Parts: sequence; structure tokens; C-alpha cells
Amino acid sequence: MTARASRPRTFKRSRDSRPRAIKRAKAYHPERDSDNPDLPNPSIVYLSTAYSHCNRKDVEECFYDPPLEDDEVINFLATVNEAVMETIKPKIIDTWPNTYTFTKAIAENIIRKTASDLPIAVVRPSQVHVSGTLKEPLCGWIDNVNGPNGAAAGSFAGLVRTGVCHAETKLNMIPVDMVANCIIAAAFGATTRDHNATIPIYNYVSGPNTFTFQENSDVVLERAFEVPSSQAIWCPLSIVFRSVFWYRVFAIFVHVMPAALLDIGFIIKGHPPMLLKIYRKVDKYILSIKYFTRFNWNFDNMKCMSLYQSLSEEDKEIFYFDSNAYDWRDYLRNSLDGIRMYIFKESPDTIPAGKSRLMKDPSPSTVDTCNPQGQFCTGDFCLLFE
Repeated sequence: MTARASRPRTFKRSRDSRPRAIKRAKAYHPERDSDNPDLPNPSIVYLSTAYSHCNRKDVEECFYDPPLEDDEVINFLATVNEAVMETIKPKIIDTWPNTYTFTKAIAENIIRKTASDLPIAVVRPSQVHVSGTLKEPLCGWIDNVNGPNGAAAGSFAGLVRTGVCHAETKLNMIPVDMVANCIIAAAFGATTRDHNATIPIYNYVSGPNTFTFQENSDVVLERAFEVPSSQAIWCPLSIVFRSVFWYRVFAIFVHVMPAALLDIGFIIKGHPPMLLKIYRKVDKYILSIKYFTRFNWNFDNMKCMSLYQSLSEEDKEIFYFDSNAYDWRDYLRNSLDGIRMYIFKESPDTIPAGKSRLMKDPSPSTVDTCNPQGQFCTGDFCLLFE
């Protein structure tokens, strides 16, 4: 759910869905399955987010005090309309950036208060990178352009050319298939948990070898020129700003004005305009994640990695989720290849056509830009003309 999603609905889900799930779990009696003794013991995994307490610089694998604990207040927030919520939101969510992370923090506290007697665990992945799997079902597999997928696909095709971030901020993402494996391992571990012990929490985050946004941008540009898309609108470019103001100024020149010109061309040819509408969505997404692209957090993941090490060698191979081990450069390159193949529907046979498209401008120039914060970024800047 995005930051602009229906906020009362978000609170209502936090209020209703978690307690309902816990009640159903407590009503389940394993002895009903006594005819199937080989079935594994049941357990529950609550999928939270590593950013549920992102108002803290250091996030350990433990419960923290929630932003709200009074049930009457939560019930009130679940029933007010959008206009009232917009008015009181700043005071309610306080230091949380949006209602998604805010309600995740509340939900974790509901788990702590009501589910300690259940075989349960909490998994907190960082931003789940669904723009390419690491291994399963195929390396680099992708089936949608939501969130980070759309940003990666847009950058690869030369559509998204600027953004808001700090170049040295760590890109804390986790491949979606690795998150699934971590959840399975956490579910298995929860079956043997001592119910008198604290509910285990696992921060599943990138290892120390993760990329910065600058390094990520460099790999995207590099791969976009090695295996360019034949559907690229413009030559790939990446110039980012920490300042929202300067991002908006630059976006006028590399997003808005070119999109307006092409939309005029669409109208003249009798086609509906589309690019300005796309860029409004791009701008909305970029601004919705700016809190997470300009700061670094210190996530403790010792329990999560200990969970992985507790698996047998066979299970480690099947349910692989060691975030300290895999090569981020190879992973990102495979993800971009997956975007090209599964989103743009382009086979390797179209690579020459993509390169020919890039070469239509005979003299691409390299632009070295320094934004007002002194952050340097580079990108290859050229327009492609039909």
C-alpha cells in the first residue's frame, strides 16, 4: 500500500486482520489432524517490514514500543474519513514517514500482546526487490512493473532519467524468492519455539556487500548500453538530487518537456497522449520513497543469519537466503536482463536493433553534473529521434 492509499482503510486492516488471524490460529487444534501424523506442526509467520521502526537509526531484531497502543484511538482512526485523516495525520504518525510503516509498527505490537503463546515468528524484510529473482523460478524472472520494478524498467529504457536520493545511500533490497525462503525457514523454526520465550524477529536485509544508489545507477547504465532495449524512448541517463526542488527543476527538462512534445506528436497522429500521464505516476512514486532513498539505517540481522546457519546443508541449498553471500552486480545485471525479456518481451535477437537505435545519435555526450549538495553523478545524455 502506498503512502497515499486510503489511510482509514490501512488502520482498519491493522485493527481487524491481525487479531482475526490470531483468533483463527488459536482456534485451530492440531489433534484434528491426528489421522495424518506425518504432517508438520503448524506455525505462523507475520510478514512485517524492516522499516516498521524507521524512525530509529539502529533497528535490532526485537520489539519496540508502538506509536499507538490505545485501542480506542486505533478504532477511531479506522473510521474517520480521508479529509479528517489528512488533517490529523502529521500529529498521529509523528516521526513515521507514512501510514504503511506506521501501521506495521502497530501490528507488531498486536502480535507481541496477543500471540506469544502461539508458534509464531516475525520476518522483517527490507524493500523486497521483485524486479528479478535470484534463483527461482528462473534467474531474473519478473512479472510486473509495480514499485521498484517500474523504476528499474523505466531507467533501463531511458524513460526515468532523474530522481531524489543520496548517491551514497545503501540500496537495501532483497530478492523476492529469497524472502520466500526466509519465511519458510522462520515458519519451521517457530514450530520448536519455547512459548515462554520472546517471539523471534528476523531482520532480513541486504548484506554488507550491497550497492549504493550510485553503484546501482552505474550498473543500470552499463547494462542498458550493453544490451539496449529496441523500445527505448531515449538514451539512458541518471542524474539524481537530494533536493526535491532541484529534482523538480531538472525533471522539467528531462521528463516533462520531452513528454509534452511527444504527446503533441501523438495527438497530431490521432493517438491519445500518454507520456505526461506516465510521468505524473513516476513523480508520485519518486516522492513517495524519498524518505528511504536519502538515509541509511543500521539493521541488526544476526538472528536471521543464525536461522539460516541452523539449517541442514541440504535445506541451505533448497531454501537459500544468505544475503551476505550473493554477488549484487551479477544479480542486478540478471534482473535487468529479466526486465528486457519478461517485461519488454525482447529476445536476445533484438539486441542489434537496440544498439542501432542508440547509434542514431552519432555523438552522445557525457554529462558530469554536481547538484547543490555537492553530489556528483554521471550519465550518458542523448535524445533518440525517429
